[in-house]
Amino acid sequence: MGWDSVSPDTDTTTIPAVMRHTMKVIVILLTLSIVGPISLSFLASGQSPDCDSPDIEKIDSCLVGLPLKDAIATLKIDTSQFFAFDEPPGILRGIYITQSDTCKIRIYVERTSIINKLDSFPNWRMNYLHIIDKKIVGVTWKKQKKNKGKSVGFRIAYWHDLEH
Repeated sequence: MGWDSVSPDTDTTTIPAVMRHTMKVIVILLTLSIVGPISLSFLASGQSPDCDSPDIEKIDSCLVGLPLKDAIATLKIDTSQFFAFDEPPGILRGIYITQSDTCKIRIYVERTSIINKLDSFPNWRMNYLHIIDKKIVGVTWKKQKKNKGKSVGFRIAYWHDLEH
């Protein structure tokens, strides 16, 4: 049986196992080329993400590509729990969240210069408003009590301390 004879109605039990696996890989690659980069880390863990959960451990891969404001709402983060960080100075890179002593999270967004806007908010904690609509490019988190952490997407290399 050749590729030209495979259709959506084809009985897959007649297709050799190696060819079925190859077809699955092709479908995944075609899907990625259509929807763009996504995290497939759940394939390695055997668990699919729960994108409606407020638990960072369950939704980390779901956040990449979303606006920051959606992550804040989904994770139910109080704005007093985080601050925006810049690296290098004047270039906002995301928010750093500390949830009591149980979890630390960094959510990275597209680089955003605030060099000409440094005085726009009298309280420096309000700088996150400059990036609230920016797309998330990476997430790093660590649950201290479980000694468990993970990174998904882009992160600043020397800031990987959260996952160890």
